[in-house]
Amino acid sequence: MSRKSRGFVTRGASLVSAFVLAFAAFPVVSSKTSGAATITVKTPTTGIAFDSSVGLAFSISQHSRFVNVVNESANTVFTRIPVAGYPVAVASDPGTGTEYVALGAKKVLDVINAKTLSVVHTLQLSAQPSALAVDPSSDTIVVASSSGRSLTFIDGVTNHVVRTVKIPGGITALAIDDVTSTLYATLGTANLLEIFQESTGVLESTLPVGGDPIAVGVNVGSNTVYVLNGASGNLAVINGATDTTTTTVAVGKSPTAMVVDQTGNHVFLIFKNSATMEEVDSETNAMRGVIAMPFYPTALDIDESDGLLYAGGAKSSTLISVSTVAGTIRGSISVGTNPGAVAVDSTTGQMYVANYAEDTVSQIDLATNAVVATIPVGDGPIAVAVNDSLDRIYVANETDKTVSVINGATSSVIATAGLPGTPSAIAVDQGNGAVYVTDVSGGALEEIDPSSNLVVTLCVVGNGPSSVAVNSHTHIVYVTNAADNSLSVVNPTNGHVSATVQVGEHPVSVAVSQDRSTVFVANGSSGTVSVLDTRSNLVSRTIAVGADPREVIVDDANGTVDVIDHSGTAVTISERTNTVVSSYLEHGDDVALAVAPGSSNFYVVDNSAGIIRLIGNGLFPGTPTVTNVTRTNSSITVHWTAPLSGPVATAFLVVAKSTRGYETTAVPGSATIAAVNGLRAGTTYQVTVIAQSSRDSGTPTTPIVIKTLRH
Repeated sequence: MSRKSRGFVTRGASLVSAFVLAFAAFPVVSSKTSGAATITVKTPTTGIAFDSSVGLAFSISQHSRFVNVVNESANTVFTRIPVAGYPVAVASDPGTGTEYVALGAKKVLDVINAKTLSVVHTLQLSAQPSALAVDPSSDTIVVASSSGRSLTFIDGVTNHVVRTVKIPGGITALAIDDVTSTLYATLGTANLLEIFQESTGVLESTLPVGGDPIAVGVNVGSNTVYVLNGASGNLAVINGATDTTTTTVAVGKSPTAMVVDQTGNHVFLIFKNSATMEEVDSETNAMRGVIAMPFYPTALDIDESDGLLYAGGAKSSTLISVSTVAGTIRGSISVGTNPGAVAVDSTTGQMYVANYAEDTVSQIDLATNAVVATIPVGDGPIAVAVNDSLDRIYVANETDKTVSVINGATSSVIATAGLPGTPSAIAVDQGNGAVYVTDVSGGALEEIDPSSNLVVTLCVVGNGPSSVAVNSHTHIVYVTNAADNSLSVVNPTNGHVSATVQVGEHPVSVAVSQDRSTVFVANGSSGTVSVLDTRSNLVSRTIAVGADPREVIVDDANGTVDVIDHSGTAVTISERTNTVVSSYLEHGDDVALAVAPGSSNFYVVDNSAGIIRLIGNGLFPGTPTVTNVTRTNSSITVHWTAPLSGPVATAFLVVAKSTRGYETTAVPGSATIAAVNGLRAGTTYQVTVIAQSSRDSGTPTTPIVIKTLRH
């Protein structure tokens, strides 16, 4: 698949290029984010370019006379290329497998062959370069000089200067639309966007933009130009056909760089002294979310063949590869007013959302993500649960103290059960159909007979019962008591509380792992999740999550636990390791979430906006477990077991890296053994195994250091 370059440059050459292909995959997220990888480099990063023809990212630092070369599959730096001076910009031409590095004080452009990973040509420039862009279609390289106030057009075939065009001010950024052969250049101090005909260098028009434009990018599919204005703190959206500004999007403080994801319809932005990345929807021009980063990013680029963003920091000797699908908001569904609870029927693929202020339930078909019915229920629906086998939906109504029973086949209420007190939560035992409701006014747990819909008070629990969950195998019921920071363990057979377990402050949600002997409790005031071992009824671990978590759910199919907090942070925890594997921040008044059956997506309920957000997650395979490594004088053989989470691997990549380079072997996803051949005798290698799905790579195993035998 070919790939085209759209130059993106910031002042000081923080960002110099970006590329266009087909959208495949959301990343970052953070160093713990699902699908994210941390890559150690020698120096801070001030520019990144990705070459999809060789699967390599090239990163530069203004303080180093080397270009770091990162292998995408292995997520490691395996070589460094010396250049003639300190680089200020880097760009890639995947069509020819050529990288271009502009060296500021030297006034030269180094040309690197991506296959030999060596400088093959050095071109002297007339002025000190400040920005760089490449057009793979015409094989043209454009170098801007802010101090020389010029544009230099270079023929990529001959590496000769074709023309030099004088401009009235210092250029801060360049971008090329190779479909229309248009060059866009921002003039920072003049607050202008200048538009040139690329083939002739003729200035076609000048457009006022915001204050201090520092980056420019193009979406060629929609012929839309984006200008990031540093002083104005906004993103100007320009119609490339008419050269007119259609709208501006307010962004964060002091933006410094951006990259446009072409078919994924995203624009990603980074900011000065901010450990975040913002995502703008290029179809709606609305802010989609904020991605937490482990450092202050200063440069980024995207490989659109697999949707990985590469971000580097000026004060961090690391790169982060970030997925643009895992953890990304994929869309939203409008429901009723003040939705507060959600449940999914895994058999029918229907989702039910309780709209508190409207006294309705929205029924959503997950095949289309469309609302297919709005069902009137009782007054103040506050909780909802589903019986998958009977296709019955139970809605607890707070104000009129009832439970509405909905027939999922007809989308209508078929019964209403009166309650002795005020309900706060509801759950269904999928094993026997029993329905359990917490009574917050009486501090009790009630049980509803699914055949008669009769209600009985089962037992008194703690103070302020706030949520309930059932283990459908053991039929044990778990109730969180928000007022006394405890979890009641109830045996419904005899109606007794068999144990009371102290958890975190103000527990508000509980979920049971049906495949493991584990219960997860979200503690609102503690900002934690307590992990309970059901065999001992003891808390085995406490996991820090976002502030004010509102709901926790278990996705047994993917081996993950998802938590949403009121500030809009979605956290994913590995069931196997009980560690946070991803975190995604989006703007929302989030109160509940649910997992889509048979997928790795989950849905977040935004109470104030009255919408459900679909978030992609878990699209990356987990990490294999290496069980044995053997060696000869020319090969290393690795045995492993498949990952315990994520999608099924379609392939495994085994990487053996030494100081001289690396060798790899790829095998089908059914394999559990592979040999890397062609190695040097008596040489030390770091060996890793990477699981790959149909479009994404997982996190490599911890490197194993092994030395091949001598002859």
